[in-house]
Amino acid sequence: MLKIIESAVNLLKRKQDNGEIYYFIIFYTYMSEKAYKKVDDIIEKIASETGEYMAWKTYFVRKKKAIETLITILWGFTSKECLPILEDFI
Repeated sequence: MLKIIESAVNLLKRKQDNGEIYYFIIFYTYMSEKAYKKVDDIIEKIASETGEYMAWKTYFVRKKKAIETLITILWGFTSKECLPILEDFI
């Protein structure tokens, strides 16, 4: 299951508009080995990766969009055409 999520997050980074920023939002909010508790720390880390600083409101708007986009990608993995790919992960 983690491989599927990792693949979906990487697909998000490569194929979506704002994908790189969405990737780092998802990564530093939920997936990083170091737990970032403060939004300011997450925003600072994203800025160091992308060179783009964002306000809190922008972070939360983009976080919502990143999650919605990731959900769409994950639902796409459940289509019949993707079953052979899923079998490789199981």
